[in-house]
Amino acid sequence: MPSAKRGHGSRVSLTMRGPYAILNSVKRILTVAIALSLISCASKKATDPIGPGGGTNTVTIAFNGGSILAEIAASPSTRSTGLKARTAASIGTNGGMLFIYPADVDPSSIGFYMVDTPTPLSIIFIDANMKVMNGADMAPNSSTLHQAAGPFRFALEANLGWFDAHGVKLGNTVNFTLPAGTIVSPCCP
Repeated sequence: MPSAKRGHGSRVSLTMRGPYAILNSVKRILTVAIALSLISCASKKATDPIGPGGGTNTVTIAFNGGSILAEIAASPSTRSTGLKARTAASIGTNGGMLFIYPADVDPSSIGFYMVDTPTPLSIIFIDANMKVMNGADMAPNSSTLHQAAGPFRFALEANLGWFDAHGVKLGNTVNFTLPAGTIVSPCCP
């Protein structure tokens, strides 16, 4: 039961006696711990890729003829969603999406298609040595499957024709450094 004690001046403090004091302390600690956990979860969600227009999870990818500010797709959900439902304006003139895999991917196990993607895109596949392997132009809202010519580590999508317009060719070296803390989730069975 609480008891009131008079301190200095007119301040009154309540103190708990008995087992309820420990229980209330534990409740306060748990409340603070839960609140901190929720704040931590909320702040991690806020770093999910949103895009060059408002996201924080991007990387600049440099070629001899230009650079792309690419959203990072490194989790199963971001890789699956890709640039679906996006317009050329929302992607940006020099924007795109970099699909990242933790290890070389067998091209027979994964491909890219444009279902529910209203914007025509170009794609290039990049190997672990950062070399452009092959690429393709992809028609909007198409179920045509586009695959790499061999095992690949990255795929980069941009607005249709960007790679041709900037002189990107097979064998070119791609330059970028992933932001610190980028987590690349497993992808394929």
